[in-house]
Amino acid sequence: MKGVVFTLDALFALIIAVASISIMLYFFYVPQVSYSFRYSEASSILSQLENANISSISQSNKLAYQIASLSNGYSSYWPQQWKNSEGDAGSSYGPIYPFVSFEFSAQSNIQTGIVADYGNIYFGSGQYLYAVNATTGTKSWIKNAQTPIQSTPAIYNNLVIYANSTNITALNALNGNLAWSSNIVTIAGSQVQLGTPIYVYDGKLIFGASNYYAYALYPNNGNIAWSLNIGQEPTSFAAAEGSLAFKTSSNYLGTIVISQDNAELLYPIKAQASLSNLASLGSVFYYGSGSNANASYINGTLLFGGISAGSTIQGVNAYKGIVLYQGSSSILALSPSGSTLWSMPMPFGTAPSNTKPVVGGNIVYSVWSGNLTAQNLQNGNLLWVFGLPPKTIFSPYLAIAYGKLFAISGNKVIAFGGCNMPGINGDTSIIYAVAYLYVNNQTSCAESLASSIYPMYNYTIIVSGKGVNSTSIKGSTYYVNTYGYISNQDLDTPSYSWSFWIYPYSWYPNNGIIGQQNLSSGYPYVYQSSNLSSNYVLIFTNNMSAPNSRVGAKLSLDQWYHIVAEYNQVTDQLNLFVNGNLVSSLKQKAPIAHGVSPFYIGYLPMGSYTFNGLISNIQIYSTALSPQQVGQLYLEGPGGSPINTGLVAWYPDGCISDVYNLNNSGYSSNPCQSILRNAPLSPGLYNSHIVSKASTVLPIYNSQFNSTYIYNVSVVAWH
Repeated sequence: MKGVVFTLDALFALIIAVASISIMLYFFYVPQVSYSFRYSEASSILSQLENANISSISQSNKLAYQIASLSNGYSSYWPQQWKNSEGDAGSSYGPIYPFVSFEFSAQSNIQTGIVADYGNIYFGSGQYLYAVNATTGTKSWIKNAQTPIQSTPAIYNNLVIYANSTNITALNALNGNLAWSSNIVTIAGSQVQLGTPIYVYDGKLIFGASNYYAYALYPNNGNIAWSLNIGQEPTSFAAAEGSLAFKTSSNYLGTIVISQDNAELLYPIKAQASLSNLASLGSVFYYGSGSNANASYINGTLLFGGISAGSTIQGVNAYKGIVLYQGSSSILALSPSGSTLWSMPMPFGTAPSNTKPVVGGNIVYSVWSGNLTAQNLQNGNLLWVFGLPPKTIFSPYLAIAYGKLFAISGNKVIAFGGCNMPGINGDTSIIYAVAYLYVNNQTSCAESLASSIYPMYNYTIIVSGKGVNSTSIKGSTYYVNTYGYISNQDLDTPSYSWSFWIYPYSWYPNNGIIGQQNLSSGYPYVYQSSNLSSNYVLIFTNNMSAPNSRVGAKLSLDQWYHIVAEYNQVTDQLNLFVNGNLVSSLKQKAPIAHGVSPFYIGYLPMGSYTFNGLISNIQIYSTALSPQQVGQLYLEGPGGSPINTGLVAWYPDGCISDVYNLNNSGYSSNPCQSILRNAPLSPGLYNSHIVSKASTVLPIYNSQFNSTYIYNVSVVAWH
């Protein structure tokens, strides 16, 4: 069994529940075994993860190597050629494994390709231009173009330029503010449709239109630099040493020779079969004609032709001396002069029309009707196949930016891979790196990285809590002067144990922490007192009217304490444990509350005083716990799960919402202000496995909030 559970707070609960349903179902279908405490096992795994760093495994693990490489800044820029979608031959790094980093949903189907820079990806969806953070998948900004965006945009300097049915428009790439807009009728003399993406070359914005013209605009204001009648509608450009090779919708090839602000048509020739898009290296442009790979110089002289790709060529790309031809069911790699480097049939579906491979580092990525594939750039060996959902239809557009592979499916952009970890280096421990990936929503990367150092067949990692500012370690819940109570007769038992964590801010006489009220039979309560020899005393009693039924302990402010207060009716023993140690004990027969009595959290009704601090992870048991069980709860930390013996109720974040969904009637004086939803393991796990757990507290950078927070990171092991 392989699984990782991660929770931040209630906001992510539903997402994680859906993503983890297959994992959690497993827990309920295995034979039931009794619980036993094996803390040393979880502690051993945690120690291994703490003592191993990324550099120690980066040479033997591809993912660790990629993380180390990306974190050292190799992916800090996007080397897309001239920021054109048709010039995106490759980048230095792409995902080694097909992890889904995020999915971004636009308002309607995405009809353009993707360009990238300034940490964003840009694309058109219906009448909207989107800028999406390439690392997190969050929307940076959106622009309403009023009419549908016609083609893939381009980036020049700090501008992103797009076209709708009426205008060519340039926006500030960082914030979407308008820089300039030029009317298409003014440019073309009539309403036209763009036949190509906007192409940046020779310091101009170049595009082909349905009136058979190619246009060049100045990028600083949108004014016309030149225009040229090609005789057919241009559909693809490729730059080649001062000239632009082009293809048309009627399968003509030609070259536009550019001299400053003048342009002239060098030649047009009719191809014998349907043409693919164009790619270029130096003075040569490459294209597919039917199933044949071809290349020509800018003057029209054929360099090579008639090299079979094995199927109809849909698209071409060139990268660092290798030219890639993607057929409908094959890929051919040639040298720039036409020597065959490798050829590979690809039985993974039919390539969409006009698709082309993209390259990241040493990997070729291709999209087919039902799969994504990755191949070694040097020899074509298949590295992996990623099966797409049966009804998912991918567009022909792929792009690589910031270490991720982006694919478009309907109204979604799916980002694969790219375990980007700013600030992480080779000395970073594996446990911190895994927790960092979880906190920043890179779940697949986290699981694989953890598996690389220790096989994840019988353990899981939990990162608990949204965290608080790292200046102090505070976990949850009630702030000053907030309290609640619950009424449920299941909470009233002759023998009982109350386990909880507290973080006191200050001491006041008789401030209540937790306990029950019943006027006729006593007051079992844990509260603060300043009436004994110190101002830092925690009192536990099972009858507040009887001073001889009290035990206590001296505590300090501004730190976490684990408290277990228990009463054993059989032995008439009152025990108080602090941080796993028995600090006070008293053999004293005393009444306890019976019947439906309010159980208060953070409040003492006799004096109307509220606890001034934080309370977390309240667990109520119908039995007196053993010292070993108390020690176990302490070792598991504030984010720990309860043991299975006699558990009656569980309030992980101190709020009145019980994990077991008892039929509580309750009240909270203010909305529960939980800053740590511990979300420990499901009780089903404890019913199904022999489990142990070890935890550590780590300050981790959260990119969503742009700040460092404290998180409780736990390793859970089972048999």
